[in-house]
Amino acid sequence: MDKTQKDNLQNGGIKIKSITGRLVVTLVILTIIILSWIVWKTYQADNLGFKGKTLWDWLELLVTPLQKG
Repeated sequence: MDKTQKDNLQNGGIKIKSITGRLVVTLVILTIIILSWIVWKTYQADNLGFKGKTLWDWLELLVTPLQKG
């Protein structure tokens, strides 16, 4: 095993060399966290009409335009 392979094993197999790579990873993680927070807060809000909806209600929103189209 050469030195690069040993370094990769010690670092968990992930090696990000550039600042831009680290920036992209950080931005992706932040985006996921922010979008998850927005979805959670939207789900918690009682006045948006999400309470009591079933899968059939949501599928009806998709099927109705397809039938008319």
